[in-house]
Amino acid sequence: MVTAGTFPFDQDVWELYNLNEDFAETNDLAAKNPEKLEALKKAWDEQAWKNNVYPLYDDINSRIATQFQAGLR
Repeated sequence: MVTAGTFPFDQDVWELYNLNEDFAETNDLAAKNPEKLEALKKAWDEQAWKNNVYPLYDDINSRIATQFQAGLR
């Protein structure tokens, strides 16, 4: 579990699994299916905008700490 630091989203690596055949996620299919991965990334992005997920923050711990400190005042 990650509990400190920031982790820039532009350095994230997307993975792709067929959960019907590989529920343990042991076989990453992203390299073998780049078109499918891109289609799913696009769908994720569209749904994120539609459901007000953006903006994303990669510094969640500092944001929580700031909100916590604000609540103490």
